[in-house]
Amino acid sequence: MASKVSICNQALVRIGVDTITSLTETSEQARLCNAIFDQSLDYLVQLFPWSFALVRASLAESTAEPLYEWSHAYQLPTDPFCLRIVSVEDDIAYRKEGRMIYTNNESLKIKYIKRITDINELSSAFIEAAVFYLASQLALPLTQNATLANAMEAKFQNSVHKARLVDSQESPAYAFVEGSWVSVRS
Repeated sequence: MASKVSICNQALVRIGVDTITSLTETSEQARLCNAIFDQSLDYLVQLFPWSFALVRASLAESTAEPLYEWSHAYQLPTDPFCLRIVSVEDDIAYRKEGRMIYTNNESLKIKYIKRITDINELSSAFIEAAVFYLASQLALPLTQNATLANAMEAKFQNSVHKARLVDSQESPAYAFVEGSWVSVRS
């Protein structure tokens, strides 16, 4: 079962430093892991529409009316917290500003990337990529070894690529629908 501490410890092992028992202990490793873990996780989850982080929502219109340009305003979801909009139903015109979405449509359905609060929702391939990302971020401050930090960054790039491949295989490919532009050529 994965935890913040176990993920941090895997990263610390990769760079050859002592592991931790808690993110709140007084060691430099724990202090740094505690300082960067949550932000790093949000960053990594936002990089790709991971299947474990996708959520669909039908948004309720905000009581605050837009000042100009748009006729409807919608608050971005907070439970689960929206990190990034992936798509809007029917590809309608919209604009995200801060934590609001503005549109001229009277209803709004979105697909979005949620903040992960339960580490057990993460896929094992994603965790491997997260381990190397954390290792790349921790290597320089804990070892003063830029070569090691660069090596961990390269391993992160490779592992995130593999994790994306694994994740993309969990959903079937969309079937190609022949449009009128193709049938006209016949």
